[in-house]
Amino acid sequence: MNLRLGQFVDIYHQLSSAHKKSSDMKLGLIIGIFLFLSSCYNGEPYHDNGKYPEVEMVAVALTHAILHDDPQLRSQFFENGRNVKHSLKNQPGFIGQKLRRRTTGKEVWTMTVWTSEEALDKFVRGDLHQTAIRNGLAAVKYGEFARTTIPRSEAPLSWKKANKLLKESPRKIYN
Repeated sequence: MNLRLGQFVDIYHQLSSAHKKSSDMKLGLIIGIFLFLSSCYNGEPYHDNGKYPEVEMVAVALTHAILHDDPQLRSQFFENGRNVKHSLKNQPGFIGQKLRRRTTGKEVWTMTVWTSEEALDKFVRGDLHQTAIRNGLAAVKYGEFARTTIPRSEAPLSWKKANKLLKESPRKIYN
């Protein structure tokens, strides 16, 4: 069932006012709220930096990670991720990116768009990215990545298409 947050809140108010005395109903509502929130995502929309307008075909890199429960490890993972994200605008060949994570903070996705596989490879093999992987890998319970080349006009991929690509041709980072 796909409910928007507003619809869920309306249902919650209707049910809670009709059954104020029922502790079973309140417990059910608490569980329902938890299940609803655990299936929600936070994300940043795609931002194309406007550079390299002559590029017609682009390389797209996707990552997906499920993180361990340890909040300290997750915090370190996100700190390293922020450092990488802030460096992207200065990377040769970088065109754009978008991010998504589950509300619980234990599952994350990244999508970056590059002028070429070569530009992407140079970034991935660079010191900053390698340091982030080395420092953040302890937080990763499971990770995978995939790449594809698409016309720039089709960038970014929808998350539905990105997840399909990750399922069809993932390269495992850690499992």
